[in-house]
Amino acid sequence: MIVISINTAARLIKIDTCFATFNEWKEEKHPRDGEGKFASTGGNSGKSEKPVASLSKEEYGQIMHELNNNLTKEQRKKKIIKKAIGNHYYTVKNNGFNEYIIIEKEDIDGIYD
Repeated sequence: MIVISINTAARLIKIDTCFATFNEWKEEKHPRDGEGKFASTGGNSGKSEKPVASLSKEEYGQIMHELNNNLTKEQRKKKIIKKAIGNHYYTVKNNGFNEYIIIEKEDIDGIYD
């Protein structure tokens, strides 16, 4: 098999005798510091999702603890989870253990009536 790699600032092209692939270089995924060197991103892998629901640090910590420790096997397999914790229902996007995005927080009906 013959592999040819062409590396430019704009794109990386790999061609071999079986097939060709094209992967565009995206500068925003490779931040640079003031000297133009690649900057460390802390291993974030480009994830930029943030919780939609506004929570205090204490409440956020409590919710993460509950999700990490009290989901059933079935819930762990789902991408979207709705779970009652304390006086609220939380709708959560499940990206894996300790990788939850809180989409919505709502009062449990009847708690404050």
